[in-house]
Amino acid sequence: MIHNVRKIGLSAAAVSLMFVSACSDDEESFDLKNPDSVVESYTAAWENRDGERMADELNPDDLEEVTASEIDRAFNEIGETLGISSLTVTFESQRHIWEADEEEAEGEQETEPLTSLTYPVTIEMETMLGARDYRTDVYLTRSGEDEEWLVEWQADHIFTGMQEVTDRLELVTTGATSITRGEIFDRNGEGLAVNGEYVDVGFRFDRIKNLDEEVEKAAEILAMEESELKSRATYYEDDPDWFSPVMSMPMSDPRVEELQEAEIPGLLTSVQEGGRVYPYSYAAAHLTGFLTEIRADELEEAEWEGYHTHSLTAADGLEKYYEERLRGQLGEEMTIVDENGNYRELLTSTDPQDGEEIHLTINAGLQRSLADAMGDEAGSAVVMDPATGEVLALVSRPYYDPNQSYLGTSSRERERWMSDERGVITARFAQRYVPGSVVKPLTAAIGLEEGTLDPDEIIRIEGRDWQPEGDGWGDFRVRRVEEHTEDVDLRSAMLYSDNIYFAQQALEFGADTMEEWAEAFGFGKEVGLDFHITPSQLSNDELNRETLLADTAYGQGEMLMSTVHLASLYTMFVNGGDLVYPVLDLNETAETDTAIISSGTAETILETLYAVTEDRNGTAYRSNPGHSFRLAGKTGTAQLDGAEEDEEAEGDTIGWYVSTDAEDYIVAMMIEDETGGTVVDRVNDFWSRIE
Repeated sequence: MIHNVRKIGLSAAAVSLMFVSACSDDEESFDLKNPDSVVESYTAAWENRDGERMADELNPDDLEEVTASEIDRAFNEIGETLGISSLTVTFESQRHIWEADEEEAEGEQETEPLTSLTYPVTIEMETMLGARDYRTDVYLTRSGEDEEWLVEWQADHIFTGMQEVTDRLELVTTGATSITRGEIFDRNGEGLAVNGEYVDVGFRFDRIKNLDEEVEKAAEILAMEESELKSRATYYEDDPDWFSPVMSMPMSDPRVEELQEAEIPGLLTSVQEGGRVYPYSYAAAHLTGFLTEIRADELEEAEWEGYHTHSLTAADGLEKYYEERLRGQLGEEMTIVDENGNYRELLTSTDPQDGEEIHLTINAGLQRSLADAMGDEAGSAVVMDPATGEVLALVSRPYYDPNQSYLGTSSRERERWMSDERGVITARFAQRYVPGSVVKPLTAAIGLEEGTLDPDEIIRIEGRDWQPEGDGWGDFRVRRVEEHTEDVDLRSAMLYSDNIYFAQQALEFGADTMEEWAEAFGFGKEVGLDFHITPSQLSNDELNRETLLADTAYGQGEMLMSTVHLASLYTMFVNGGDLVYPVLDLNETAETDTAIISSGTAETILETLYAVTEDRNGTAYRSNPGHSFRLAGKTGTAQLDGAEEDEEAEGDTIGWYVSTDAEDYIVAMMIEDETGGTVVDRVNDFWSRIE
């Protein structure tokens, strides 16, 4: 067990105290013949940790044992150790005792005068460890010709348990190496990040029969250079049965079985406990993240005292975001020791606590199905329950195996991941991208709510390019995918994803209105997950020109959105206008903004989204989607070069597709370098996997 003694270097000036005192600031205003006044002055100095003023009230005999500077030093040491932020000292008046004594003294009958008084005192302080309160007494004696009351010094006026002014307070933490890290589970108790076993592979020289042959055979299985493998086979003459480690690997690594079947005499596999296992591997890699050994700079900067040189800390994902809950709590012992460090008294003690068991809203089966449907193309996808906001699956691609990353396992596969220029570690569901046409339902909803859009109105649109009359737009023109029709209403505009129609609608209700609705839709706002999801933006600054407003209407311009935020916005169309934000912790309830849009608007939009998937001309229509779900959806192909959206475009594009069965699931998927049309097939693959 590791015991860490806390040494905290706060300057005395950094410890800000709050004083609660009933005495006057005038040090000469108290009456030394009034014991309550003496105690009031003494406790005021105590609150201020003013050793000089406290010493003024002490019996001169005590000043032979303790000095004002020693009191100041002791107060400073305790203040620095505890990080005291406020200190209050209150006493119980003994006026009824000493006034009764005075009355007796003034009477005819002779009585012995009162020579001592005991004042019960309560000390309350706020520290970096929380509230620390204790009780003690202040003893007064009266002597001398002036019959003045003087305080008898006690070391516990510095801190409880102290017997001498030279005593010290020590805070010792325990359990740094014995705490068990908490685990992460899905909604059904399936492990996502759990404690388990791994395999160590290594040589034992006393079993090697032919080193060169065995190294050659092992190198082929382990995908290592023979020279590197041989260099790790360390021989110790005094310890020939020494296990010389070569590699650690997950229990699930197929090479474990290959090595066992190869029967290499000097190469052993040894199962080790105390590891971290990610059962859903690549399917949940970016969700869970993985642990890695703490770096020297991280250890130096760490505020938590439980970390040590061999600690594992979270590199990313929920392992990182739940670190404080997963790592557990250290035990603590608060003791008083003398100036030589000898134990005097144990004041408080708490046991170390293992980390929490965290249950997510994730459905591990859906997580794997979504990951498999995405393949290894760069992108992200989310599955949400539209009624509760529960995130049921959250995937980023390209993938990696967190088990190998955690163990530092060497493999050709890991080498491929690490050299992938697309960035395998990047959690794309936490990033934001140009959304394209998947925002057209939002533009339509604004127009319907503002009364500027009549869903049944036929608008005449001729040609493939358009700009309003006048000179303000220069060469900028809105371009639609095809000249499918000249008579366009809301249904056909959504069906064909007509950029011109939605640009005209945005110009109708204006930039100020769009900015107001963007705020209502949660743009610029954290979406509520434990991950930091980069907030979506409507524009870099403001919609300060018509061309930018028109571009924004169909998801281009400067608009950027995350997959998670997009999915949550589509809950409005399923929930009759209520916007449900996502939630990932099974014990939490999602934030809901009720009636963001009317139920009538939500119903109108939803019907147009059904047309996108069911009408033969719809961008998401498939004669055989591979499943029997009735879906409403919207595709999008965002252009990264600033051009208008084109579903058939090639090059730097982002393909989007949002679909819902309007009951259980909303699925939003984004794939880089694809079009919305191809993403439809990937999402349909997911629906077919869960049917």
